Amino acid sequence: GHIARKNGPLARRQRGADIMQMDMLVPIILASLPLGIIHALDADHIAAVSSLSGRTNGRRGPIKYALTWSLGHGGLLLLLSVATLMFHWALPPSLPYWAERLVGLVLIAAGASMLWALFRGHRIAGPHAHANNLRLKLPFAVGMLHGLAGSAGMFALIPMTLYQPELGFVYVAIFSLGVMLGMMVFGVFFGQVQAWLGTAMPRMLGALRSMVGIGAIGMGFFWLQAG
Repeated sequence: GHIARKNGPLARRQRGADIMQMDMLVPIILASLPLGIIHALDADHIAAVSSLSGRTNGRRGPIKYALTWSLGHGGLLLLLSVATLMFHWALPPSLPYWAERLVGLVLIAAGASMLWALFRGHRIAGPHAHANNLRLKLPFAVGMLHGLAGSAGMFALIPMTLYQPELGFVYVAIFSLGVMLGMMVFGVFFGQVQAWLGTAMPRMLGALRSMVGIGAIGMGFFWLQAG
C-alpha cells in the first residue's frame, strides 16, 4: 500500500508539478547573470573604478582594480543575503541611504585626487610601481560601499518565487558573478585604451584622465543630492 501511494496518481502529479516549478525557476535564476553584467556598468561604478585605476599605467592596473572592486561588491552582497534570507535580519533603511552619500564623497575625492595629480604634474604610477596599502585596499572598500548602497534595490529585485533561502542565495551569487564579469570586461577595455593612448597619444591620455576626474566629481555630486 505504501509503495502504491508513492507511485499513485497524486504522487505522480506532485512530482510533475515539482519538475515544472524547477523548469520555471532555472531561467529566473540564470537571468541574474546578465542583470549582474548590466549592473556592473552603472555610471557610478564605472566612474569609481576608472577614477581609482586611471592613475596607473599599462593594462594590468585597471583589470586589478576592477577585480578588487568586484570582490568587495559581491562579497558584501553575499554576506547580506545570508543575513537577510537565511537569518531574517532586516537591513536598516538608513544604511543604504548613508552609503549612497558616502559613495558620492568617495567619487568626489577620487576625481579631485586625479585632477590634482595631473595639475601638479605628478608622475602617474608605472606598471611595476608598488602602491601603498591604502590604494590597494581602496577598490575593495569602495566595492563594498557600492554593494551596501544598492543592496535595498538588489533584494527588491529577487523574484518572490525564490524567497527560499537557498535559491535566493544562489540568485545573489550568480548576480555577483555577472557583476564581476561585466566589470572585468570594462577593466580590460579601459586598460587597453590607456595603454594605447600612453604609447600613441600621451597628451590624449592626459585628457582622458582629466575627463575621468571631472566625470567622477560630477557623479559624486549627483549621488549627494539624489533622493
